[in-house]
Amino acid sequence: MSEVSEEDKSIAVATIRENVKENIRIARLKHRQNELDNLRITHGKLEDLSINLQTFTKDNVLATANKIKKQRHASATELMKLSHSFLQSSENINCFVNATGALPVIVKEMTGTNTEKQLLAVECLCNLSLGSANDCEKIAQKAGTYLHTFLESSNESIVKTTLWCCTNLIVAGKKSLDILLSQELIRSLINVTRSIHNKNLKDEALIAIELVLDHGGVPKLSDVETLSKWILSQTAPLDPSITKIIYKLLDLLQFQSKDVIGMQKLVFICFETLIHLYNGSATSSLQSTRSSEHLHQVVLHMRILSNIVALENSFADLIIETWFVNQSRSLASFYNHFIDLFSAHSVSIEEIYWFIGNLMKCQLGEVSLKYLETDQFFAQIKM
Repeated sequence: MSEVSEEDKSIAVATIRENVKENIRIARLKHRQNELDNLRITHGKLEDLSINLQTFTKDNVLATANKIKKQRHASATELMKLSHSFLQSSENINCFVNATGALPVIVKEMTGTNTEKQLLAVECLCNLSLGSANDCEKIAQKAGTYLHTFLESSNESIVKTTLWCCTNLIVAGKKSLDILLSQELIRSLINVTRSIHNKNLKDEALIAIELVLDHGGVPKLSDVETLSKWILSQTAPLDPSITKIIYKLLDLLQFQSKDVIGMQKLVFICFETLIHLYNGSATSSLQSTRSSEHLHQVVLHMRILSNIVALENSFADLIIETWFVNQSRSLASFYNHFIDLFSAHSVSIEEIYWFIGNLMKCQLGEVSLKYLETDQFFAQIKM
């Protein structure tokens, strides 16, 4: 057999990645649609089941668009038909978005007092936001401010669907994301994490914040300040999603910050969480999925702390004195524990080498140096 070229390998890998992403997208759509169907059935809208089985063409969509424009409102049935038509093809989405005056009618239905029609309207926008970057830019322009308002709704079904819609707009393209960010999307998403007691909704909001950092590049100063204040209001142990947000934000900022006090507080939060993870893995056997999630969190916290310590040497003394000297904990045992844990679960031990290495490179104070001698750190560690 002839050898496969590097170019062919790259093409194959790229194709596999695109297929995986498409499968995830389809699975997410099915999951969301099932949840929305269940919500409407509980409201007695059994007619939606028959609508779900219909096939909608561009002509059907255009006819419905012209009808709702003429009557200046959309009925619940028309909203359902449009919503399902948008799931069936991107051509249906494009056709509706380009039908002058049709999109504002859907947005208008969001402003009414009928909660069920508001839910149907935002679902319609959610499915419409599966279109092209240009389509999503128009949706963000015309509906963005209303989506922000819906994130403050007391109706959790509306909040959930609005979060899905925002997520679609975030990943659709830079222009739609920039429009939402100009309307203080970050603040709105953070408010969801603070005001909602439903963990699933909080998780959706955290995913949306993470996607903003993935797709938006370096955030503007006001968003950095908003995120920073929110992060520093957290307590250990950190939610895994918040840890990812912290890492991605600091990475975008190249771990640079003039707020030394804020960074010191972040070191406290992250190291307290790392100690929590250390205690958890030391007292129980990590299995399958849990072990993967647990170790991923350990690695992220080590990377965050390693970068911070490399840029601000004084934090090395802070870590050693606070969590090892004052708490009579052995740094050598801490180090050896993670060497064993990483080796047992095929995680690169370079992570712990890098973290401890950065601590040791710092100009340590007298208390830290005396502790390392007493702990017999260099004699006890596994190489």
